[in-house]
Amino acid sequence: NPGKVGIYSSPGFANLRLSPAPAWINEFWHWVAHWTSAALPTQPTGWNVAQRKLWQYAVWNNYARATPVPGADPDVDNDRFFGTEAEMRAFAGIPTLTLEQRVTALEALAHTH
Repeated sequence: NPGKVGIYSSPGFANLRLSPAPAWINEFWHWVAHWTSAALPTQPTGWNVAQRKLWQYAVWNNYARATPVPGADPDVDNDRFFGTEAEMRAFAGIPTLTLEQRVTALEALAHTH
């Protein structure tokens, strides 16, 4: 995501190395690495849930609950984004296109291959 600095950590590592949580920790978005079948990840101590944008919950081919990613290596991470598709697009800097814009882009791409 262009120009957006975030913090990626497992709860165990963050609680060991960033404890107590520094005051600046919640000035950045969070990507929690917590491989669990639970409905939500365990949040590192002191991390604000409102800053959590991503959750790495499994690795495909290592966990039955993980989702295969067609065309990707079997050891690909599975992540969840906390928000709507529009929020994810804004977060990642991906413009929201109308149906007509999508069709035009696909047609242009088809002509180059």
